Amino acid sequence: MLRLDILIVSYRQDRDWLAYCLKSVQKFCEGFGGITVLVPEVERADFAMVTDTPGVRLATYPRHLNPRLWHLDHQRMKSRADEICPEADAVLHIDSDCVFTERVTPTDYLRDGRPILVVKPYTAYTTTRPTWRACTDAAVGWVTHHETMCRMPIIHRRGVYRALRDRVEAVHGCRFDDYVLGCAPTFPWGFSEFNALGQIALTPEWREHYHVIDTSAERPPSSKVRQFWSHGGFTGRKYLPAHDGECAADLFRRLGL
Repeated sequence: MLRLDILIVSYRQDRDWLAYCLKSVQKFCEGFGGITVLVPEVERADFAMVTDTPGVRLATYPRHLNPRLWHLDHQRMKSRADEICPEADAVLHIDSDCVFTERVTPTDYLRDGRPILVVKPYTAYTTTRPTWRACTDAAVGWVTHHETMCRMPIIHRRGVYRALRDRVEAVHGCRFDDYVLGCAPTFPWGFSEFNALGQIALTPEWREHYHVIDTSAERPPSSKVRQFWSHGGFTGRKYLPAHDGECAADLFRRLGL
């Protein structure tokens, strides 16, 4: 079976959320190859609770000096998950404002030994426009047809990360990092790491290594993850997806985190 590592890319502002995320990992996750939290090097001292959590590795990266580029820098590093988790066959991405809600093992996110990739055709959007289509088309250099950032967690095979970086460099004639950091630094961001990775995963070279679920035709299995909106706070009601109005604080109490 694939070695599936968990990667959480975080920063100081999300530290309180990360604490609950890690509690949920400790309580519910079994059988994963490794757990890594990646933060900016300048914030290393703020994450002592990571190094105090058994089985969790703290890694750092040199963040760009310009605060306007920090979100793009964050995405740049997620696109290097193969380098951050060098022993993984595939990487499971979860954000600081997500928590696991029940027992999970790698098999929950695999089907026939392949990572589950949840997608939604752009043609299935009826009331909203796909936010990330234009920037994803620009990044990979072809017309894309699916949203591939449909739910957390998101899992990708290790080779897809290098394939994405190589593709972007070939299309744009510059280093991958320079391309990402040169994209629009305001919402909607000029780069979407999970959509770009998803397009590589859907190419003929990689598609057979995934189990693709099209939400317009099939309901995905439970992700066993609740995703919130960190800027809304623990008692805020604005988060994705909606779950009967249960705020983060209520859920944490219910789960005993």
